[in-house]
Amino acid sequence: MDIANTTGGGASSETGLLRGLIAQVSLILVVGGVYVQTLLPGSGHSHDTAEAQFSVPLLCLTHPTGYPSYLLLGHAFSRLVPLGTPAYRTNLLSAVFGVLACLVVRRLLRRLGARELVAWAFAAAFGLTPTFWRFSVVAEVYSLNLLFVALISDWLLKWRRSLRDRDLLIACACYVASFGNHLTMITLLPAFVFFVVATHWRVLVEWRLVCAVGCMILLGLVPYAYPVVRSLDPDTPYLAYSVTSLGELWDYATGAVFREEMFAFTVSQTVFERVPMFARFFWHECAPFIPLAVVGLVALADRITVVYLGLVFLGHLVFALGYAIGDVDNYFIPPYFTIAVLAGVGLERVLSSRAGRRVPAVLCLSLPLALAVQHRPEVERLKGSEKAEPMRQLLEDSRDGALIIAGYNDYMYLLYFTLAERLSGPSVFVGCEIEVADIVAYVRDDRPLYLVPLRKWAPPGLPVYSTRLGLRRELKAAGLGVQMVKPGVFRIERYPLTAPVAAHGTTAARASLAASGQTKSAR
Repeated sequence: MDIANTTGGGASSETGLLRGLIAQVSLILVVGGVYVQTLLPGSGHSHDTAEAQFSVPLLCLTHPTGYPSYLLLGHAFSRLVPLGTPAYRTNLLSAVFGVLACLVVRRLLRRLGARELVAWAFAAAFGLTPTFWRFSVVAEVYSLNLLFVALISDWLLKWRRSLRDRDLLIACACYVASFGNHLTMITLLPAFVFFVVATHWRVLVEWRLVCAVGCMILLGLVPYAYPVVRSLDPDTPYLAYSVTSLGELWDYATGAVFREEMFAFTVSQTVFERVPMFARFFWHECAPFIPLAVVGLVALADRITVVYLGLVFLGHLVFALGYAIGDVDNYFIPPYFTIAVLAGVGLERVLSSRAGRRVPAVLCLSLPLALAVQHRPEVERLKGSEKAEPMRQLLEDSRDGALIIAGYNDYMYLLYFTLAERLSGPSVFVGCEIEVADIVAYVRDDRPLYLVPLRKWAPPGLPVYSTRLGLRRELKAAGLGVQMVKPGVFRIERYPLTAPVAAHGTTAARASLAASGQTKSAR
């Protein structure tokens, strides 16, 4: 709930509630309108996006750490909101989470004493920072992740003022639920514990509260039955991993396959490489917020809240700086959130000062407008609407039957189109991590090929195409023929090639299939 000054009587309270309602509705319309207008219309952006776009509607098992809460919420949403393609609905879900996160940011700023106009402006401005905006218009888990961070922060601050057990339990429930979405929420634990201990440490020894939180933790484990259930279900259309034991579940849920990438840098590398990298991201995202955030850092009277926000910032930052992955920018969203909150507090202090009273408060609305104009071209470019199109075209070309061996990124797009949109017929099979020896056995010896994640066999005799260009030399050395059929796609045949392959395009690829004389339907 928003802070409302009710001492002026019922009329004042009703006016405040009406203003709050208008602010929330307008924030939904503005930020939501921008998100829908820039929403990724179909598949694209990245392989993880494509994986989410077919895993959500079909309840598949994704790469670790699994994201069961996201998958289950998304599946319910995709069934309740039958708009467009599965990809569009899954992208739209991220926009819904992003708008909800902005609403909570507004409410949090109101709790911290910001007037309605300032809270509205900075909630919208945060929603239009380029990274959060981009991940709110594609199928990814990061807008939901930030929604959890904002909800936890808001309810903790409400509990600090009320000291009601209910408010603390809601904050705990949000925190427990967040682990089913993304494991980086563990980095919020130091901030959470500090805030609770510094506010009212005796709750740690109140057995009723401790038992209630313990029950929440047990309930929070329930979504992690999802990987086991889906692994055991023979009808699950795609399994990135098979999880059938407690040991496998632990490794899966904790991201064991990524442990070598976690905290992978030396102190020197962190200081001289990773920190400057973050500084560049930080300046790009938060430059308009930084001066006001400094003011807010000094002006915020509740120093416990200041330390809490600092620990949220540092917890996520330390993990992200040590994580050796290419797309690390999404892990910086929670630190950006803390800066936006402090900047909102800072602007309120400036406008409340003697000099600031001369400045029309409505000018603060220029910030989200400027960010929308500045960052829209970047969001449009990076959302990658065109990335999946080559795989759609390849499936169109192969509709009569084919085995397509793809690199991981292409493989995810192919799976989306074959599983979620069913663009291919029953004679089209796709594979990814297939050894050269198995390819040779399939092409030269007419042996069927088992596709592990799909748990089905590709029958022999189908034309074979691949997007894994690095395999060409090994395939040639193994005595097979390879020939490019279009940019990024080559055909594999017994050596020598039975017929020359025509130039690029749908018609050419179909001609190639017909010329081979090897097209067979899968039974």
